[in-house]
Amino acid sequence: MKEFINEELNYEPSNLASFDFKKLQGDKKFGSQGFWFYCDDTKLARAIYCVLWQEKLVVNCVSELIKDKTYRGDTLNSLNTLFGKYGAKVEKILTNIQDYSEKDRFKNKVKGFNKIYHTIGNFAILPNNEIEDIRITVREEGEYKEKLKPTTINRYRGNKSSKLHDYFDQFLIVLEKWYYYSDEISDDWKKLLDGNKELFPKNFDYFREILFLNSYFGAGGKNCRELTKGYPSALGPPTFEKAENYIREKTQIINQRAEIMIENIEKRLK
Repeated sequence: MKEFINEELNYEPSNLASFDFKKLQGDKKFGSQGFWFYCDDTKLARAIYCVLWQEKLVVNCVSELIKDKTYRGDTLNSLNTLFGKYGAKVEKILTNIQDYSEKDRFKNKVKGFNKIYHTIGNFAILPNNEIEDIRITVREEGEYKEKLKPTTINRYRGNKSSKLHDYFDQFLIVLEKWYYYSDEISDDWKKLLDGNKELFPKNFDYFREILFLNSYFGAGGKNCRELTKGYPSALGPPTFEKAENYIREKTQIINQRAEIMIENIEKRLK
């Protein structure tokens, strides 16, 4: 962490808030050790997780975050569900917009969100135990089928069978219900979360606090804000209005989290 801040951020930790982790692709020192590159699982991201959550959530960062991956980095607010990979669905969202200046303005907003999407304020860690026999949607011979397969919380969140379409606020609603033993969640979600039970804090309020998730909740940390209620799955584009709302609300949350995370990083590095 200190080396990166000194070498790449001109000795200023606050510059980390806007740093796009995609820039680390191919970087042997701060990027990825393996063949696959994930912004939320780079060496730098793991170092940040250790600084922020060692002892609060993880005990041994080397084994739990790096070697055994009991916990793993997760990108919270999705880009691809609404806008498609590389913005493939943007033109469909703009179908009914005739004003070219309005189209350009929106495209620039999506580009801006694409940069924010892979910044520290959109990262956290979640338990990463792989649980057997979870019903997930797979594609075989051109068709989508549900099969019992092993998966993790991170992967299942974005799978069609989870019914969450990778929306993080929807996951928090499921998680809160699981904490309070509600029968309103699916058997697969219950099985997956039960299989990671020992890796979660004992109560939901502490989980929300230590991962800096208060922006997703109403006053006093109560009632998760259903920011994506009524939003489409990955198969369909949202309305123009919903797409703009998503960018505005998620950008605000990401920036708020980044500010708090930087404050905590600076305290820990002193």
